[in-house]
Amino acid sequence: MTELSARVAAWMAAEEAVHLPPLDRTDLRKGIQGLSGLYVHQRADQDLAARAGAGPARRAAFACYFAPLHLLTAVAALERHGAALGTAGRPVWDLGCGSGAAGAAVSWCTGQGPILGVDRERGWLDAAGRTWRALGLRGRARKGTLPEGMSWPKKGEILCFGWSINELDDEARAEVLKRVQASLRVGGSLVLLEPLSRRISPWWGSWLRALSPLGVVDHDVKARVALPQQLRDLDRAAGLDHQELGARLMISAGG
Repeated sequence: MTELSARVAAWMAAEEAVHLPPLDRTDLRKGIQGLSGLYVHQRADQDLAARAGAGPARRAAFACYFAPLHLLTAVAALERHGAALGTAGRPVWDLGCGSGAAGAAVSWCTGQGPILGVDRERGWLDAAGRTWRALGLRGRARKGTLPEGMSWPKKGEILCFGWSINELDDEARAEVLKRVQASLRVGGSLVLLEPLSRRISPWWGSWLRALSPLGVVDHDVKARVALPQQLRDLDRAAGLDHQELGARLMISAGG
């Protein structure tokens, strides 16, 4: 077992201890199946983060199952396409952090720099902190919305958006794009992950056209990943199959 696999297994066990009890494994399985249905039928601009946090079973499903899947998906994507980001421990802004999985992946793959998380749902802030501590990473999260919660751009920072841009309305998304451009112009970097489905992110092409002159490229990532035993067990219990993980990735091609 690799160091990351061991830490993910320990993280999952710790999250299960937070949520089970009062829930049991039947509740967790139903929560996973319910959230899986939301992901399959997700629409652009849908407030999936809020719906994922609606009710203890869904919160448990996200923390114990989908967050680890997001982490492993992001790591697989960065192992293939993140070399230009370097490994110097650069600060990572996890914007729309949720439980902190995407920011954790970026930090893990780029030298374990500090993570600064922002999320509008206060209930996710503690979960993000638990994620980063369990993985041996330094991080803090605060309540904020996008784009208002973004800092002024600084050289060397990595802006990370893990499955969060698709949930913004058009006005907020346009302002976030301007701030991403400003960050790239002063030497920042970008990691942006979304589901593979193109109907969920109709804005993708316009973002790529705006950002490609600043050194951003995109990839469709599909990777077969050896899941920790806990994830394999939950996959089987929920009637799902995540042996292959996938995401659309937009990333800085130059450090």
